[in-house]
Amino acid sequence: MAERGSKGKSNGRRESFLSALVSTPTLGDNDDAITKLCKFNFKFFTYEVDVTQNFNEWTQPELSELFSSLQNFSAESLEYWKNTTAGPKRTPYLLIYDGFPPEEKTKLSGPSKSVPKEAKWARFRLDTTKRLIGFVIPEEFAVSAKEMSATIFDSNCFYVVYLDRDHNFYSS
Repeated sequence: MAERGSKGKSNGRRESFLSALVSTPTLGDNDDAITKLCKFNFKFFTYEVDVTQNFNEWTQPELSELFSSLQNFSAESLEYWKNTTAGPKRTPYLLIYDGFPPEEKTKLSGPSKSVPKEAKWARFRLDTTKRLIGFVIPEEFAVSAKEMSATIFDSNCFYVVYLDRDHNFYSS
């Protein structure tokens, strides 16, 4: 039954407003899905000439595909993308490595000096050859570091370091 105003008439605007409040999620909800979503950070972004690229070296369609992929990846957690596969070899969209690739497996000169030593190198598969190279904070480090200081590390963030158009980071 519709709410009645002080004069006994239905107030549609008030009902609509109150209805929207009830259905609008809040940051304190128990199923706080926003913290579980994958995030991307470009603070450590750089490139190596002839091996990786800067944004201005990618075509408009490539950049458009990149941002569509970022939007798509942002709809789920990093854990989800580690377990979701693509391509003929059914490799995960997100692959986290034990360390920087060995010299014989990469065309890069070495890890970016700005990347923290505790970081886990990783890549997001964009298509057959294109990769987004970066790192993640290991979950166990994020928890232990959080206990040691007031700093909270986000273990659900992918820190972008390189754009890799030609699969140069880690050859299979």
